Amino acid sequence: MQEQMGNVSKEIKTLRRNKNEILEIKNTITEMKNAFDRLISRLDTAEESISELEDTSIETSETEK
Repeated sequence: MQEQMGNVSKEIKTLRRNKNEILEIKNTITEMKNAFDRLISRLDTAEESISELEDTSIETSETEK
């Protein structure tokens, strides 16, 4: 009986450790997703700026003609 209680206690400790590791991994994944979302947002902004500059360049060259 004592051995079974020891095994149960050991299993509970293992499960808690695994739960903590899973939570750490989940937090890391969330941080990575947020970083990628910010990067994509910055890339979208840069793409919009480039497009606006291209439009201005085309308008300027057409005006000069």
